[in-house]
Amino acid sequence: MSIFTQKPKDGDYPGYFARYIDLVPDGNLLETLEGRLAPWMATMKEWTEEQWMHRYAPDKYTVKEVLGHCMDTERIMAYRTLCISRGEHKDLPGFDDEEYVRNAHFNERSGMDIMQEWSSLRQANLHLFQSLSAEQLSRYGSANGLRINLKAIPFIIAGHAIHHATVLSDRYNLSL
Repeated sequence: MSIFTQKPKDGDYPGYFARYIDLVPDGNLLETLEGRLAPWMATMKEWTEEQWMHRYAPDKYTVKEVLGHCMDTERIMAYRTLCISRGEHKDLPGFDDEEYVRNAHFNERSGMDIMQEWSSLRQANLHLFQSLSAEQLSRYGSANGLRINLKAIPFIIAGHAIHHATVLSDRYNLSL
């Protein structure tokens, strides 16, 4: 049985990540990660610029910024995976997601370009996750001053994307 079919236990990750991990469906996590973005891309390829730039409130992200935020978060979590898997013992930095979005200029790019980049990133991360041994996945590291088990990180990535798909559906009235 794949180690990615069992969700991490409480205590293996900071408590605030439980809201994401709880969203991940039972089954093979890698299959969940692999199958998530293609349907989004199929739906979004027909969108107008107005749909990509939609905000449900003046102070909220555009759709492009939501997707860019998801991509940034996945990239940072993958970096943490790499560091912990390779034996890094230093505390890894946190990040200010609001500041990252402000400085990324996602709204100046096409939405499909963002999605294609995210799809490439996801494929690279799947290769990284598949390359990890059971011993590596059992390792703990520290990020933003908090202890985390490496195995929890791919579940956080998946749950974070699921959370934002729900936000896009519920608050932006977009069907994904």
